[in-house]
Amino acid sequence: MAQRPHPFVIDIKPAWHTPGRYTYSVGRIGKPKSYSAQTFATFSEARLAAQAELNELITAWERDSA
Repeated sequence: MAQRPHPFVIDIKPAWHTPGRYTYSVGRIGKPKSYSAQTFATFSEARLAAQAELNELITAWERDSA
């Protein structure tokens, strides 16, 4: 069975208050986003943390919309 698209987005960018580190936000399109509580040393670390949070949101969304 094909997965349907989810309504979430992630954004990974340099932390403005800590040069050389990265932060992320996760949320629904057009809604307030959740921001990472910590910064990450690399883009890849931030992406992995964002992906983990995104997976939790998608799981809850699929459960609630079933």
